[in-house]
Amino acid sequence: MFDPHRPPFVQPVAPNWLELIQSGDSASFAQQSVPRMRLTLTCQLCNLGHTRQGDLALHLQTVHADQWLRAMPNTQLLVKYCLSRYGCICNPAVTSRSLSHICPAYRQIPILHLRTEVPVCVPWTIDTELIRIKLRHWWKHPACDNLLQCLAS
Repeated sequence: MFDPHRPPFVQPVAPNWLELIQSGDSASFAQQSVPRMRLTLTCQLCNLGHTRQGDLALHLQTVHADQWLRAMPNTQLLVKYCLSRYGCICNPAVTSRSLSHICPAYRQIPILHLRTEVPVCVPWTIDTELIRIKLRHWWKHPACDNLLQCLAS
């Protein structure tokens, strides 16, 4: 039976995207071509495929507008962190990029994050040794161990 109030997505979050969201390992993701292509051409909410990344962006803006808007703060964080490190990760590559181009992958990961139980979507991994080096002057403070445990978990 047709239900006009049914949300336009029925796909659960795939295990590979859930692992990416939980681990924050954006460096290894940026090097893998098949997952990038999947995020560039296929809507991960409803599994609708497109031939161009612009068509997918339009689909996300119109069909999944609510999720698009709610994910905007995390999208901005992901773009700020990942775009400067990895550049455009569209696969197939976009031939004419404008200053306003944002890869659909950078848009879909925060949208998928909204559908998980992960409290915070952080696009990087925590290096505990680097934190120890940065906090070496305050290391004897009792809060440092607690801070390191919180960041590592």
